Amino acid sequence: IADYAAWRTISGSSISDDGRWVTWGYSRVRGDDTLHVEALDSDAAHVIAAASEAQLSNDGAWVAYFISPPFLEEEKLLRDGETVTRQAGLLELATGERFTWDDASSFGFSEGSSHFFVKKRKTNEDTEHDGTSLILRNLREGFEELIGSVGEAEFNEGGTHLAFTVDAAGNDGTGLY
Repeated sequence: IADYAAWRTISGSSISDDGRWVTWGYSRVRGDDTLHVEALDSDAAHVIAAASEAQLSNDGAWVAYFISPPFLEEEKLLRDGETVTRQAGLLELATGERFTWDDASSFGFSEGSSHFFVKKRKTNEDTEHDGTSLILRNLREGFEELIGSVGEAEFNEGGTHLAFTVDAAGNDGTGLY
């Protein structure tokens, strides 16, 4: 079909728990995704190029998302057998301030949005351990901490604690924290 490359898709729509924000992805076949974030109670809107998989914080103050390389660059990397990496992005909805982290594999918010984490992807598949770096950002105070060799991580139900496993080289510090 000649028009196939012009087709568009809306996907990944969500509404914040407080009902003030809506997100959706706008995709093109063989093109870059665009993430739209719009306020339902004002004219505030954010458009984020090459972004997808949005997650709104439960207090509606933040949105996190993945940022992919431009489609043609990603296609070339795949064709050349190279690894395609993504960034994690974080947007404070009230101010429009944005943060990004390279080589992201996952991210998550604490309940109440006091903290946010980004888990990095495993860069060396030949290592015997699976732990990677995890960046923990204090959203209220604006500082970050680096936790090394994290296997898995999750905030507790109240958002007051981060539980994580360590899977390090030589089992150094390996365990549940």
